[in-house]
Amino acid sequence: MKKYFLLIVCCLLPVIVLAILSQANYKQQPPGSSLKNDNGSVVNSPSTEVGQIAADFSFTTIDGKTIQLSSLRGRPVIFSFALTTGCEPCIIEATNIREAQKQASLNVIQLAINPQDTMDDLKAFRETYGSPDWLIGYDKDLKIADVYKVKTPDTTIVVDSDGKIIFRDDGTPIESQTLVNLLK
Repeated sequence: MKKYFLLIVCCLLPVIVLAILSQANYKQQPPGSSLKNDNGSVVNSPSTEVGQIAADFSFTTIDGKTIQLSSLRGRPVIFSFALTTGCEPCIIEATNIREAQKQASLNVIQLAINPQDTMDDLKAFRETYGSPDWLIGYDKDLKIADVYKVKTPDTTIVVDSDGKIIFRDDGTPIESQTLVNLLK
């Protein structure tokens, strides 16, 4: 009898735990899913997926300004998670973004994800490969990178002037002409 009771408990326990976890996950809306507002119309929640409104974040630039992504609406934004030292794809992409910026009006954010990068490294990166108007800051604790599910340096996201993600690459430098074409 004990044997059957133990067998039943062992079989039912995972099912009960799974049901409880499923119910908890059901209540939480994943990023990018459809939600209904107070008047019943469907709206999209902030996301990290192409075609959705970009999840908002803020950071402090190397110039001491606090910037929030949503405050840059009205102009396209390209933001990159980069290593400012020793990352050849990051350098190639920064150079390509700089070239595209000459042809298209956009905001550029570079988020350094290497805790070893110094303030001087970030400034040198902006001077050598970027532009003086680039918003460069740290994401040392990787909170923003975690939200955006960054798996590799040189992850780049392009957000249109309305705040919608229109392009994402994970580790492959975006070509300047591709970027210009996206922004047309």
